[in-house]
Amino acid sequence: MVNFNKKAVIPLMLTVLLLLVSCGAGDFTFDVLAVGEGGAEITGESLKQAEYGGEVQFTLTLPAGESLVQVFADDVLTTDYTYQNGTVTLKNITAPHTYRFVAGIPGEQMYWGFALNDDNCGFITTNVDGVSVAKGSMVTLNIIPKEGAVFLGWTMGAPIEKNAEIISTDEQVTVEITDHVYVFANFDGSGMVKEEEMPEMPDKDEDILTIYYNNNGGDIMEGGKVAVETVFENSYWTMPYGREDDGTLTREGYVLLGYSPAPELEGELIRPGYKYDVPVEDDKFMMYCIWQQETNAADFTVADDGTDKVKITAYNGSDEVIYIPRIIDGKTVTRIADGAFAGNTAIREVHVTPSVLYMEENAFADCANLTTVTLYDNLKQLSDESFSGSPVQTVRLCAAKTPRYTTSFETFGIKYERLMHTMGEERIIIVAGSSAVFGIDSDYMESLFQNDYTVINYGTNANMNIVFYLDAILPHLTEKDTVIFAPEQYGPFAYHTNGNPQLPAVTLQGISTSYNLFENIDVSDYTEVFDGIGQYCNESYKMPEANWDDHNMYVDIYGDHDWLSGELNSENFRYGANGEFRFNETVIPEEFIPNLNRVIDEAVDTGATILFSFPPVNHNNIEKDSLDSESYDYYNQWIADTVHCRLISDVRDFIYNGKYFANTDYHLNAVGRELHTTQVAKDIIAADVGIR
Repeated sequence: MVNFNKKAVIPLMLTVLLLLVSCGAGDFTFDVLAVGEGGAEITGESLKQAEYGGEVQFTLTLPAGESLVQVFADDVLTTDYTYQNGTVTLKNITAPHTYRFVAGIPGEQMYWGFALNDDNCGFITTNVDGVSVAKGSMVTLNIIPKEGAVFLGWTMGAPIEKNAEIISTDEQVTVEITDHVYVFANFDGSGMVKEEEMPEMPDKDEDILTIYYNNNGGDIMEGGKVAVETVFENSYWTMPYGREDDGTLTREGYVLLGYSPAPELEGELIRPGYKYDVPVEDDKFMMYCIWQQETNAADFTVADDGTDKVKITAYNGSDEVIYIPRIIDGKTVTRIADGAFAGNTAIREVHVTPSVLYMEENAFADCANLTTVTLYDNLKQLSDESFSGSPVQTVRLCAAKTPRYTTSFETFGIKYERLMHTMGEERIIIVAGSSAVFGIDSDYMESLFQNDYTVINYGTNANMNIVFYLDAILPHLTEKDTVIFAPEQYGPFAYHTNGNPQLPAVTLQGISTSYNLFENIDVSDYTEVFDGIGQYCNESYKMPEANWDDHNMYVDIYGDHDWLSGELNSENFRYGANGEFRFNETVIPEEFIPNLNRVIDEAVDTGATILFSFPPVNHNNIEKDSLDSESYDYYNQWIADTVHCRLISDVRDFIYNGKYFANTDYHLNAVGRELHTTQVAKDIIAADVGIR
């Protein structure tokens, strides 16, 4: 459940009044107002004075069983406080603020996220980053509409197309997170500039591919046809996807493993949801279903609930590789019960059919030799407990439904295609979050290197696990590659960019059109893997359906995002919601360093050159105590000593004036993007690694 908080934002007029009262006389004391939310109450004085740079204390009463989970200075989340025995101490006060104290339950983490019903219509910013917050936390979201888009309002749990109730039509909304939820910004984009009116993308010939999926001995549910026809528009994309296993193609007693350009498997198996190269130069071609006989249905014990569905409660066979049947005793298998395979020491691999929607806790617990699992993205129940105690290393995630995130601003699939099609070339691959999506001009960088190198903007989203994305492309790196690792360096985003082994659900959104990548990693190197998959599958049900060949209209064929303004911002621009940057060792938590260096070491082992650089940093969002040469030198040296690859940059060179940023302290405008791209190129050349 999520509550819309109509009183969460303190009126701006009050802050202005405090400023006039406190600072008008030229003294350096400020009025500080405390407000409780989510059940927190201020006991004693709620309005106090603090000296510049000083501290002030307030006494709180919190509901039983709850703690202080958030403190906001106006609408900006702050960590500059301590809380002990009912007393909160606010530190380093340099301006009049209204502080909001939010009570919640830190032991109950709620996964949350935000999305647009049409990603081409706008951009969302929030004052709280990350994919989970304590139960009861407050989150404020702002929508920035694009020209011609009409904002319809905010909904919870589903977009407006699915009849979700609008909770607010204001462009800013504050909600209380009390359950796992997605917040949707809803638009009518019918009045926007159409894609065909956008500038042409270079070097792409518009074309249509017709792909026939031959049942190859199986059945097709509709019309008795031999093959299913799929139309794939490749004016933007060049690699189609293995058709989702939605039950259209079936064969009694068999599971569909994937597809091949020949009736007998030739080369790599194309699994549902995996990208692949077109096997012919024609505009039509055939892909054949590759079938595998199911595990004998008689080896399973099932529970019949009186409907047309059953759940598997036990496995009585001895096979090392299990292919879960879709049908047992004429009924559809939809659930694997708690303990059904628990303790089985024979199983090495299991293929879970897409008819299975629910994987209960301990379904495959303590299977000592289970290392490989195939799952589908239509699961409605899955958690780490489903495979508790089993040494799973490889997870093949396949598609049972059409994708939901093809139009997200990262449009990650185009980066994957570019990576695959340039294998063997001299490449510069930039790995980062959205600071690269918005901050690197790949075409311009290639021109700086006289087009002798292919530049791949491998920027994603800093809420995703950036180390996972580097890990996943290791099989595609060669000695001809130079990888620039430049993860976001501050605020809550750093939690997911600098080695955190946790695999949050949002990470999978990026690969929803290229599930191949998931098979490349060893999931035993990560935590909360099945929790993340389960949440991803559940959240995707709430998203509008998309086509495989949809894409974000503002992302070009290089993977660069190009809708941000070319106009300079104010020199005083500061977004602030990402948290202030500090030049110290807290940027990479100590417990994450081993995982970060594991991936970097493995990247070095591919023969590629791995270099460390920095993302753009807004000067106005740096902690004042860090704005000095001593801090810069310390930070540069700490990075060089900590990370297992060569640092080629000086953080001084990546501190930019606020006028070069667009809408956050990470996202550069067009002028800033050219400045940043030039600086990265200069550092690569100066590194003397053979690139000129």
